[in-house]
Amino acid sequence: MSCFSFCFRRASRCNAAYSFTPPSNASYKEKKYDLAGKTAIITGSSQGLGVHIAHKCAAKGVKNIALIGLGKDLLEQVAASLREKHPGINVFTKEVDVSDFSQCEQLVQDVLQHFGSCDILVNNAGIPGIIEFSISGLQKINGQIDVNLKGPIFFGTVLVALHDSSWKGAHCQHWNNVYQED
Repeated sequence: MSCFSFCFRRASRCNAAYSFTPPSNASYKEKKYDLAGKTAIITGSSQGLGVHIAHKCAAKGVKNIALIGLGKDLLEQVAASLREKHPGINVFTKEVDVSDFSQCEQLVQDVLQHFGSCDILVNNAGIPGIIEFSISGLQKINGQIDVNLKGPIFFGTVLVALHDSSWKGAHCQHWNNVYQED
């Protein structure tokens, strides 16, 4: 069960073999996380799942949210929606290409300067789709690798380097989901 299990009431997967069902015995305990007053960076938050995660984080008490994605107008719309539904929340928006290390580094510095800390990183940015190697170009494959793999590595590297000793014992969790309906 991931730390963002609160985002979904129940798993609705097309293939039940991939869904997680906790054991029914009493030894299993779901870990609860207190998000009240925390600061979060959410990449890919201009649309889709990123918007949903931002709203759920705000509903669970996250006080400061940095919305990161492409499309400044979309990010501002999400920020306005968060401020309307969750009064008192602080929202920072910035258009960033997560495949560019220097942009990731600058963003983390901006967030730390704006909010003073970062407690949660949600690596949600991604390029969806399944690529068939025989017909796709190298540019498309590189684009997916840069965003879906390097982006989360860049953010994790920058955050750990800037937090250094204050993140001792911190846990990083990353998941990447690729799904395409036929």
